[in-house]
This record gives sequence, structure tokens and C-alpha cells, in this order.
Amino acid sequence: MRSGLEDLPDRFDLALITEIATANCASPPSDGAGAGGGSGSGTGSSGGHGAQPLVASPLSFSLITPEGSLADAIAPDSSRWADWTDGLNMLRRDSGHVASKETADFIQALTEIGLKIKLLGTCQKKKKVLSSTRGAHPIKPLVPS
Repeated sequence: MRSGLEDLPDRFDLALITEIATANCASPPSDGAGAGGGSGSGTGSSGGHGAQPLVASPLSFSLITPEGSLADAIAPDSSRWADWTDGLNMLRRDSGHVASKETADFIQALTEIGLKIKLLGTCQKKKKVLSSTRGAHPIKPLVPS
């Protein structure tokens, strides 16, 4: 995995994504050499300090297709990780779930606001109906004579 967007295709079809796997990518080794090696096992010949084991970042995710990983990314912070992974999950046809508490709380707040708006609209309609019938003459039932 290299840092940058140059490896991503211009477009990809979200319908092909079968899973958004999380916490499965390691950051590229930061040896300062800038070699674009990829996400291998860390067996490069940079020499000197000994190989450090690659550890998966909790802020990483992969877009998985039937052919394998389409893209691997590591978010700069947990807020962006939640936005990216939950947003991509919501766009997928077979999945509308959210993985982070932050997004779940946000959706809950929006749902409550929407409910309050609906209730206010219903109360307004009821108030208009009541105010329009106050001055009107009551309808007399039709009774056959």
C-alpha cells in the first residue's frame, strides 16, 4: 500500500463491493527512503535496524470485491474513518448498517428531529382544521322525514 491516490482507478462500481473490511491494513514502513514497495510482508532490504512486524491500523479499511481487495486505505483520524466506512456501507445495495457509535448517534439525532418536525406539521394541520370550523355552522344530519 502506497500513500496517495495514484493507485486508485478513476471510478469503481460500488455494486461490486461485497464487504468493507476494517482494521486489516498496516501503514507502510516509514524508513524515509520513499520506496513504493506495496503492502508486502515487510521483507525489504533497507537493512540497518531490523525488520519491524507490520501491525494493522484500527483506522484502516479495504473495499473487497469477489476478485480481492479493490482499495486499501487508512484514515487520518477516527472521525474520518467512521465517515468513510459508514458512508460507503450506506451506499452499498445490501447494507445500510453503521459501524461507529458516532454515526449511529448522529442518525438517531436526525431521526428524532425528523419525528419532531412531522409532529409539528400534524399539530399545525389539526390547529388549522379546528380554527376553520369554529365560525362555521354545524352540519345537520340528514334525517328522512
